[in-house]
Amino acid sequence: MKLSKVVNPEFQKALMKLSNQDLPVMVARDVLSILKKVQETTEEYHKERMKLLTENSEKDSQGNVKTDASGNCIIKEGKRAEVDEALINMANKSVTLSNIEMKDLKEVRLSAQDFSLLEDLVSI
Repeated sequence: MKLSKVVNPEFQKALMKLSNQDLPVMVARDVLSILKKVQETTEEYHKERMKLLTENSEKDSQGNVKTDASGNCIIKEGKRAEVDEALINMANKSVTLSNIEMKDLKEVRLSAQDFSLLEDLVSI
C-alpha cells in the first residue's frame, strides 16, 4: 500500500471504525497491530515531511520558517521542483501492512465507502 493512502485521514477513520467493531480476538489483534503501524508510519511521515520543508524554506532573521497568509511554508527560490519531487517520492513509498481475511469480517458492518478505503487490507 502506498504511504499516501496510509496517512490519509479518511483511511485512518475507516480503520478506527473497524477497530471499534466487535471482532474475533485474533482479528482484533491484527487490527490493533495495523493501527499501531499506521500511527508509527504517520508520525515518521510527518517528521520527514517537516524536516524536508524546514530545510528548504525561507527563514526570517531569527531562523524561523517564513509562511504565507495560509500558513504554508515559503520554499526557497529554485527549490520548489526538488521539494515537490521529494514529496511525491515520499507519498509513493510502499508500506507493508498485515491483511485481514474476508471470512473473519463476515459479521462486521461497514459502509461501502469505509470498505473501499480498507479493501487493500482485506484478503478475499
